Amino acid sequence: MSQVNLLPPDVLQRQHVRQRTYAVLFAGGVVVALIVVFFVLQSAKLASVNSDITNQQKTNAALLVANSQLQQYANLQTEAQRKQDLLSSAYAYETSFSSMMQDISQVMPINEYLTSLAFNILPPPTSTGAATTSKSSLIGSMKAAGKVTDLQTLSEWLASLETVRGWKNAWFTSATRDASTGLWTFQSGLDLTTDVLTPRGRKAVG
Repeated sequence: MSQVNLLPPDVLQRQHVRQRTYAVLFAGGVVVALIVVFFVLQSAKLASVNSDITNQQKTNAALLVANSQLQQYANLQTEAQRKQDLLSSAYAYETSFSSMMQDISQVMPINEYLTSLAFNILPPPTSTGAATTSKSSLIGSMKAAGKVTDLQTLSEWLASLETVRGWKNAWFTSATRDASTGLWTFQSGLDLTTDVLTPRGRKAVG
């Protein structure tokens, strides 16, 4: 069955125009709605990003404060270590002169007396020379001069010197007899090792 549109052409044309207008308006509304939804989603995403940035900034600020506090402790530790190193260098090669004098009195034979006595302690090694110096335990020397009644006493003197801990390589450089008195005048010496250092002196160089 065929249909015949009895509407006038101008009315029919206006209907078509109206339909196309509605279609365009609907499509435009859909596009606008999509744009609004996209904008809302992007705004929410931007707000989340801004919130993350703010939280990270707060975290960074807290870390900076914590780091500043830790740096204070690090500075204190560095200063304490510096003072400890200074104290150690002050105690390095510390010896007890009174103890060595007591050792002298204990080993000196009865038929002997000293006219001079000198101890020489070397300065602690520097960092550049520590490797070379550490190979040797010698840290100084002792020189003594005096008088004995006979050469046997002088021999006993040299032997007794090496019985003291930290004293080694005893020697004498001269021994002359005074014809008028019969006494022997001698000059002797020995090497000192790290064993003569006090406990804190050994710890400072150890």
